[in-house]
Amino acid sequence: MKIDAVFGSPLPNVTISADRYLIRPFEANDLALIEEASRDELIPMLTTVPADFTPEEGREFIDRQNGRLSSGEGWSFAIVDQSAGRAVGQVGLWIAHLAKGRAEIGYWVVESARGDGAAAVAVDSLSTWAFENLDVDRLSLFIEPWNTASLKIAERAGFEREAILRGWERIGGSGEGHVGLCPAAPGRPDMTELVFASGRRRRSRSRSRGDTSSSHCPRSITEVCRRLS
Repeated sequence: MKIDAVFGSPLPNVTISADRYLIRPFEANDLALIEEASRDELIPMLTTVPADFTPEEGREFIDRQNGRLSSGEGWSFAIVDQSAGRAVGQVGLWIAHLAKGRAEIGYWVVESARGDGAAAVAVDSLSTWAFENLDVDRLSLFIEPWNTASLKIAERAGFEREAILRGWERIGGSGEGHVGLCPAAPGRPDMTELVFASGRRRRSRSRSRGDTSSSHCPRSITEVCRRLS
Protein backbone atom coordinates (compact mmCIF):
# COMPACT_ATOMS: atom_id res chain seq x y z
CA MET A 1 0.00 0.00 0.00
CA LYS A 2 1.37 3.40 -1.01
CA ILE A 3 2.03 6.10 1.56
CA ASP A 4 -0.26 9.07 1.04
CA ALA A 5 2.62 11.56 1.11
CA VAL A 6 1.84 15.21 0.34
CA PHE A 7 4.44 17.96 0.25
CA GLY A 8 3.85 20.34 3.14
CA SER A 9 1.91 17.83 5.24
CA PRO A 10 3.40 15.73 8.07
CA LEU A 11 5.13 12.54 6.93
CA PRO A 12 5.52 9.21 8.75
CA ASN A 13 8.73 8.04 10.38
CA VAL A 14 10.56 5.44 8.32
CA THR A 15 13.50 3.11 8.95
CA ILE A 16 15.08 1.04 6.15
CA SER A 17 17.38 -1.94 6.62
CA ALA A 18 20.04 -2.08 3.90
CA ASP A 19 22.59 -4.91 4.25
CA ARG A 20 25.05 -3.86 6.96
CA TYR A 21 23.59 -0.37 6.98
CA LEU A 22 20.50 1.04 8.66
CA ILE A 23 18.82 4.11 7.23
CA ARG A 24 17.02 5.79 10.11
CA PRO A 25 16.04 9.21 11.48
CA PHE A 26 18.81 11.20 13.15
CA GLU A 27 19.31 10.66 16.87
CA ALA A 28 20.90 12.72 19.62
CA ASN A 29 23.93 10.40 19.72
CA ASP A 30 24.81 11.25 16.09
CA LEU A 31 26.74 14.35 17.16
CA ALA A 32 30.10 12.72 16.33
CA LEU A 33 28.96 12.37 12.72
CA ILE A 34 28.01 16.04 12.50
CA GLU A 35 31.31 17.06 14.06
CA GLU A 36 33.33 15.12 11.48
CA ALA A 37 31.14 16.38 8.62
CA SER A 38 31.69 19.97 9.77
CA ARG A 39 35.43 19.53 9.12
CA ASP A 40 34.87 18.40 5.53
CA GLU A 41 35.92 20.77 2.76
CA LEU A 42 32.60 20.60 0.91
CA ILE A 43 29.81 19.25 3.11
CA PRO A 44 29.20 22.45 5.15
CA MET A 45 29.39 24.55 1.98
CA LEU A 46 26.63 22.63 0.26
CA THR A 47 24.41 21.49 3.13
CA THR A 48 23.17 22.87 6.43
CA VAL A 49 25.89 21.05 8.38
CA PRO A 50 27.54 23.77 10.54
CA ALA A 51 31.02 24.76 9.41
CA ASP A 52 32.03 25.63 12.98
CA PHE A 53 30.85 22.73 15.07
CA THR A 54 29.60 23.08 18.61
CA PRO A 55 27.36 20.59 20.44
CA GLU A 56 24.54 23.14 20.29
CA GLU A 57 24.97 23.61 16.52
CA GLY A 58 25.07 19.86 16.08
CA ARG A 59 21.85 19.37 18.02
CA GLU A 60 20.18 22.10 15.96
CA PHE A 61 21.23 20.32 12.77
CA ILE A 62 19.71 17.07 14.02
CA ASP A 63 16.51 18.88 15.01
CA ARG A 64 16.31 20.42 11.51
CA GLN A 65 16.63 17.03 9.85
CA ASN A 66 13.91 15.47 11.98
CA GLY A 67 11.78 18.56 11.41
CA ARG A 68 11.61 17.76 7.70
CA LEU A 69 8.94 15.19 8.54
CA SER A 70 6.61 17.58 10.36
CA SER A 71 7.08 20.26 7.68
CA GLY A 72 6.43 17.74 4.91
CA GLU A 73 9.63 18.54 3.00
CA GLY A 74 10.76 14.94 2.85
CA TRP A 75 12.84 12.39 4.73
CA SER A 76 16.35 13.06 6.04
CA PHE A 77 18.09 9.94 7.32
CA ALA A 78 21.32 9.06 9.03
CA ILE A 79 23.23 6.22 7.34
CA VAL A 80 24.32 3.88 10.13
CA ASP A 81 27.07 1.28 9.74
CA GLN A 82 25.70 -1.39 12.06
CA SER A 83 28.96 -3.37 12.08
CA ALA A 84 30.87 -0.30 13.29
CA GLY A 85 28.07 0.94 15.52
CA ARG A 86 28.12 4.50 14.22
CA ALA A 87 26.44 6.88 11.78
CA VAL A 88 28.58 7.57 8.71
CA GLY A 89 26.52 9.90 6.55
CA GLN A 90 23.19 11.32 5.50
CA VAL A 91 20.74 10.49 2.71
CA GLY A 92 17.59 12.44 1.99
CA LEU A 93 14.47 12.11 -0.14
CA TRP A 94 12.85 15.43 -1.05
CA ILE A 95 9.27 15.58 -2.34
CA ALA A 96 8.60 19.18 -3.40
CA HIS A 97 7.51 17.91 -6.84
CA LEU A 98 5.88 14.66 -5.77
CA ALA A 99 2.49 15.78 -7.12
CA LYS A 100 4.13 15.69 -10.56
CA GLY A 101 5.58 12.25 -9.94
CA ARG A 102 9.12 13.41 -9.19
CA ALA A 103 11.37 13.40 -6.14
CA GLU A 104 15.06 14.09 -5.45
CA ILE A 105 17.72 12.28 -3.48
CA GLY A 106 20.83 13.79 -1.90
CA TYR A 107 23.56 12.28 0.23
CA TRP A 108 26.95 12.67 1.83
CA VAL A 109 29.34 10.34 3.65
CA VAL A 110 32.13 11.47 5.98
CA GLU A 111 35.71 10.90 4.90
CA SER A 112 36.47 8.21 7.48
CA ALA A 113 33.70 5.99 6.04
CA ARG A 114 34.28 6.47 2.31
CA GLY A 115 35.22 3.48 0.21
CA ASP A 116 32.98 0.99 2.06
CA GLY A 117 29.92 1.34 -0.17
CA ALA A 118 27.74 3.24 2.31
CA ALA A 119 26.55 5.83 -0.21
CA ALA A 120 25.66 3.30 -2.92
CA VAL A 121 23.77 1.07 -0.49
CA ALA A 122 21.86 4.04 0.93
CA VAL A 123 20.96 5.52 -2.47
CA ASP A 124 19.91 2.16 -3.92
CA SER A 125 17.87 1.17 -0.88
CA LEU A 126 16.15 4.53 -0.50
CA SER A 127 15.36 4.62 -4.23
CA THR A 128 13.82 1.16 -4.09
CA TRP A 129 11.80 2.14 -1.01
CA ALA A 130 10.54 5.29 -2.75
CA PHE A 131 9.34 3.43 -5.84
CA GLU A 132 7.61 0.81 -3.72
CA ASN A 133 5.98 3.16 -1.22
CA LEU A 134 5.38 6.51 -2.93
CA ASP A 135 3.44 7.57 -6.01
CA VAL A 136 6.63 8.56 -7.85
CA ASP A 137 7.78 7.91 -11.43
CA ARG A 138 11.19 9.55 -11.36
CA LEU A 139 13.98 10.10 -8.85
CA SER A 140 16.80 12.57 -9.45
CA LEU A 141 20.32 13.07 -8.11
CA PHE A 142 22.48 16.13 -8.79
CA ILE A 143 26.25 15.51 -9.03
CA GLU A 144 29.15 17.53 -10.40
CA PRO A 145 30.38 16.25 -13.81
CA TRP A 146 33.97 15.85 -12.57
CA ASN A 147 32.91 13.99 -9.43
CA THR A 148 33.63 10.56 -10.89
CA ALA A 149 33.33 8.71 -7.59
CA SER A 150 29.79 9.95 -7.06
CA LEU A 151 28.86 9.28 -10.69
CA LYS A 152 29.97 5.66 -10.27
CA ILE A 153 27.93 5.39 -7.07
CA ALA A 154 24.83 6.64 -8.88
CA GLU A 155 25.30 4.25 -11.78
CA ARG A 156 25.80 1.29 -9.42
CA ALA A 157 22.59 2.28 -7.69
CA GLY A 158 20.75 1.95 -11.02
CA PHE A 159 20.85 5.56 -12.23
CA GLU A 160 21.58 6.70 -15.79
CA ARG A 161 22.96 9.94 -17.14
CA GLU A 162 20.42 11.98 -19.11
CA ALA A 163 21.62 15.48 -19.92
CA ILE A 164 23.62 18.53 -18.92
CA LEU A 165 21.67 21.36 -17.28
CA ARG A 166 23.34 24.74 -17.44
CA GLY A 167 22.82 27.37 -14.77
CA TRP A 168 20.73 24.95 -12.69
CA GLU A 169 21.67 26.10 -9.19
CA ARG A 170 23.55 28.86 -7.39
CA ILE A 171 25.77 28.31 -4.38
CA GLY A 172 26.32 31.60 -2.60
CA GLY A 173 29.34 32.58 -0.61
CA SER A 174 32.71 34.16 -0.94
CA GLY A 175 36.26 33.00 -1.39
CA GLU A 176 37.76 30.39 -3.65
CA GLY A 177 35.36 27.66 -4.63
CA HIS A 178 32.19 29.56 -3.68
CA VAL A 179 30.76 30.15 -7.12
CA GLY A 180 27.30 30.25 -8.67
CA LEU A 181 26.32 27.47 -11.05
CA CYS A 182 25.73 29.45 -14.20
CA PRO A 183 26.70 29.69 -17.89
CA ALA A 184 30.27 30.57 -18.68
CA ALA A 185 31.19 34.19 -18.10
CA PRO A 186 34.46 36.10 -18.45
CA GLY A 187 36.94 34.80 -15.91
CA ARG A 188 34.56 32.07 -14.74
CA PRO A 189 34.43 28.35 -15.54
CA ASP A 190 31.37 26.97 -17.32
CA MET A 191 29.15 25.69 -14.52
CA THR A 192 26.97 22.81 -15.66
CA GLU A 193 24.95 19.95 -14.35
CA LEU A 194 24.65 16.44 -15.70
CA VAL A 195 21.34 14.65 -15.60
CA PHE A 196 21.05 10.93 -14.85
CA ALA A 197 17.96 8.72 -14.80
CA SER A 198 17.02 5.21 -13.80
CA GLY A 199 14.04 3.01 -13.06
CA ARG A 200 12.99 -0.44 -12.03
CA ARG A 201 13.79 -1.71 -15.48
CA ARG A 202 17.46 -1.38 -14.48
CA ARG A 203 18.03 -2.09 -10.81
CA SER A 204 21.64 -2.70 -10.07
CA ARG A 205 22.19 -4.42 -6.75
CA SER A 206 25.97 -4.18 -6.88
CA ARG A 207 27.59 -2.12 -4.18
CA SER A 208 30.10 0.62 -4.60
CA ARG A 209 33.54 0.38 -3.11
CA GLY A 210 34.48 3.78 -4.44
CA ASP A 211 32.33 6.33 -2.67
CA THR A 212 35.34 8.48 -1.99
CA SER A 213 33.76 11.90 -2.18
CA SER A 214 30.72 13.90 -1.21
CA SER A 215 27.87 13.84 -3.74
CA HIS A 216 28.12 17.57 -4.33
CA CYS A 217 30.85 20.03 -5.08
CA PRO A 218 31.02 23.77 -5.83
CA ARG A 219 31.94 23.62 -9.51
CA SER A 220 29.06 21.86 -11.23
CA ILE A 221 26.32 19.34 -10.68
CA THR A 222 25.09 16.19 -12.40
CA GLU A 223 21.49 15.08 -12.26
CA VAL A 224 21.06 11.35 -12.10
CA CYS A 225 17.59 9.84 -12.30
CA ARG A 226 15.76 6.59 -11.74
CA ARG A 227 12.44 6.23 -13.52
CA LEU A 228 9.58 3.84 -12.92
CA SER A 229 8.74 2.01 -16.14
